Amino acid sequence: LGHVHIVLRDLLIIRATKKTWKNIEEKLKLNEEFFIFNKVYPDEETFKFIATAGAELGLSHNEILETLGEHFMEYVWKNGWKELLNSIAYDVFGFLNAVTSLHMFIDSLSFQNKIKGPSFYCESNKDGTIKMHYYSVRPNLEYLVKGIVCKASSLLYDVKLHVQLIDKSSDRNLNHCIFIIQPLERNKKLQITYNIPIKNITNEILITLKDFVKIFPTHVCFNKNMYIEHCGKFLSQQLNLSSISPTKINDIFQIVTPLNTGLTFKSIILHMNTTFILQIKKPFHRHTIVSSNNSSKTQQHIYLKDTVKSLLTSQIYLNDYPLYDTQRNVILLNQSRACQQILNTKLEQTVNNLKKIANELESLKVKTDNILYDTIPTQIVTAIREKKSIEAKEFSEASCLICDIPYFNIINNTCSPKEVMNLMTDIFNTYESLILFYNSHKVVSFMDTYFIVCGVPDEQTNHAGNIMNLALGLLWQVKQFCVPIINLPLLLRISIHSGPVVAGIVGSKKIRYCILGNTVNTTKTLLNHCEPGKIIVSNATKLSAMKYSDDEFEFQVKGFVQICSKNATCTFYLEKNLTKSINEITNISNDDQDNDSQIHDGYSRLNSLADIRAWQLADVNVKRQESVIDALKQYHTSDTFASSTIQKVREFKKAWKDRLINSCSRDSGIFTSSTNNGNTSIKESKACNIM
Repeated sequence: LGHVHIVLRDLLIIRATKKTWKNIEEKLKLNEEFFIFNKVYPDEETFKFIATAGAELGLSHNEILETLGEHFMEYVWKNGWKELLNSIAYDVFGFLNAVTSLHMFIDSLSFQNKIKGPSFYCESNKDGTIKMHYYSVRPNLEYLVKGIVCKASSLLYDVKLHVQLIDKSSDRNLNHCIFIIQPLERNKKLQITYNIPIKNITNEILITLKDFVKIFPTHVCFNKNMYIEHCGKFLSQQLNLSSISPTKINDIFQIVTPLNTGLTFKSIILHMNTTFILQIKKPFHRHTIVSSNNSSKTQQHIYLKDTVKSLLTSQIYLNDYPLYDTQRNVILLNQSRACQQILNTKLEQTVNNLKKIANELESLKVKTDNILYDTIPTQIVTAIREKKSIEAKEFSEASCLICDIPYFNIINNTCSPKEVMNLMTDIFNTYESLILFYNSHKVVSFMDTYFIVCGVPDEQTNHAGNIMNLALGLLWQVKQFCVPIINLPLLLRISIHSGPVVAGIVGSKKIRYCILGNTVNTTKTLLNHCEPGKIIVSNATKLSAMKYSDDEFEFQVKGFVQICSKNATCTFYLEKNLTKSINEITNISNDDQDNDSQIHDGYSRLNSLADIRAWQLADVNVKRQESVIDALKQYHTSDTFASSTIQKVREFKKAWKDRLINSCSRDSGIFTSSTNNGNTSIKESKACNIM
């Protein structure tokens, strides 16, 4: 049942973390349709859910079942079943003997399903313990039963139990388990005996047997040997029972429930407080009585079902039942539960639909926020939602990083637009993962240029160390991408500078988080002086990292760079982090190599000159190709002009000859000529050359 799924989910929400529950949902692909209260699910799905939950919680199969059994009892106790459970019996022995009947009642009235439930019966031992027999068509659930029994005894009767499984067997797909139950406290009893007061009962029979069989037409009375002593008039007629030849009841009937129970006198005594369901062993033809006037009296008793719909079909109403007949209450209760069940089902479906819509809305909201606030920090987004005023803030020191892709024109000219877009998408995804890892913030991106800041809006003392590790990680990760067609790894130019900045929100419709100040301008200038595949770092960033960072970096002196007409700054090329490997910087685990080999191999490739020279050679080749193409274009243009000029001269000479032959001069200085077919060969006027 979905009820079990709901209880297990409730257990996981209480006992486990959100991450654990999310892992289980992803593994089993759970949704709200897996938790419908009265829906019947295959046993395989339920067992798989239980096994996965146990694995995530670090519990064995038996431990998770026992824990689930205890929580199941707590759940039903707190959710409307307390009064019903309290009214079943006065002690543990009576409760366990009545559980089978309770299952039948709940399955038929509450859930209205055809699930084969378990069966229980208990035997009392002389030492005060109980031997409990458990039958079920489902295997390996004995520890679930143990958890339920222990918790039920504690909640209902305040008796803590020790339950021990002593035997387990299986016969014809029916599993049989035997438990020994004893109280942990000596003063607690599992079975309470009551002294029934003796009253003076007269031996006078107040009703005759003839009247008794008429009043109770469906009763059966049998002795210890299972021979029928007498039965109701209806059964006697319909089963053709004769009072002359004795008949055994187990020759006619067999027990359906309790499970694995034979129709013997001993079995009936053991299941004294249990409801029995019998069925006839062999099909029979109902007896027909013919009256003296040849009119048949069949169907003396009408078979009535316990639903209102069946009564209406038979044209029978509740008023037709006697007031003392309990069947009236059963029908009313059944109809009430059926209506309630329909309403609950509709309510669950509505709730599930609302949850789906809410999840979809939340997902769309997250996507919308990612688009709208892509370049805005989370805390600023929260303040904007709460409609708080956000003023520009000055930060005494932060580190700015600007990077771009050198030789980007080669990539554009070589690759198709789709290939360029796919490449840039992969690169930017790499940027974003490393930016989050180093608690930095993306300010803006334009084409191949990326601007990142660290220490804003959350102030950090180690912003310089983080931004330099980020630069090393970016340089390494981008080298893993290969440009299509030319098959060269990507390079970056990165510049880093630290200093005071001002950060704030600009715009109203399309909000942006901007970083302003001379620090940004200096970082832009440094980028123009950076060589491809290198990280240029200002002296301010180096000093800040030496002061606050625990990492030790290796630099190569570049020299002074002119920032403006009056200012210059000392710069360095960042080579490596002496305390961290490339894998540690990029947050990639690699257990196959030791730390020293990782540092050596990673940084040797990071600072390799072979990739830089390959790109320089590609740049030279591209420039040569462009120069050749330009030359060919110029040659083609001059050749076309010369050929057109020669053609015009030829046409002029031909027109002049035709004029001398066919035309006479009118001293106008203007002439036209025509071809033989009448079409004008020279469309504009030509000036005569006066000889």
